Amino acid sequence: MLANDRKIWINTQLEKKNSITLQEICDGIHASSATVRRDLEEMETNHLLKRVHGGAVSIHSDAILYERNELSSAQKKQIRMDEKDRLCKAAAALVEDGDCVFIDGGTTFIPLVNALRGKHIQIVTNSDLIRQDNDSTISIIALGGLSLSRYQMNVGPITIETMKQFSFDKAFIGCAGIDIKKDAAYTAETDSAQIKKEAMHQSIASYLLADSSKIGTRGFYQFCHLKDFDNCFIISNHQKLPKNFISVR
Repeated sequence: MLANDRKIWINTQLEKKNSITLQEICDGIHASSATVRRDLEEMETNHLLKRVHGGAVSIHSDAILYERNELSSAQKKQIRMDEKDRLCKAAAALVEDGDCVFIDGGTTFIPLVNALRGKHIQIVTNSDLIRQDNDSTISIIALGGLSLSRYQMNVGPITIETMKQFSFDKAFIGCAGIDIKKDAAYTAETDSAQIKKEAMHQSIASYLLADSSKIGTRGFYQFCHLKDFDNCFIISNHQKLPKNFISVR
């Protein structure tokens, strides 16, 4: 495919859905990642799109949250921790002795280990924020892989291949934002999205946890539908919520 035809194809896709990953472009136009990156660089120079980690977004998508404008884990640790504590207590109530639990990356889950104290469980996580405390009943397995220092989590092929060896009873998943009307859960980049999807695939039950800042916030990449979760725990005063939503007070 000629360069001009490739760029027309990319523009058409962005007009349809506002964002696209590097892999989707490579597959769609049957080009190498190096060729696609050069095309994206030229298109960004000509103000036709915005490049982001793992792909591109429409030049008109200023409202979309992506990696460059998302807060780091260090910044998020200071925000809405009371809400995150309430979410984790609600999540912990679902966990039973003997469970193998996956805990996603992100500051939402910092209080979860403490909320699980006293339960005889195994925790598997890609997060560097999950720490073993003095509760000898909890065993934590930390997954290795490519370190995303900004988010203090591990991602990539090594992480995913290791996850495939586990069978989870429950998976607790975070997100960058949710759109209830569009039935969409988002991340701000693509690497963690693959981890979330694999964890959900390997788990009997999956639960989404989202504080009030995530409601109505669109991310760069939609990793699943909200209906894919057994329950979505949110901090919200919305009166009309989908059946699988639980508003935590």
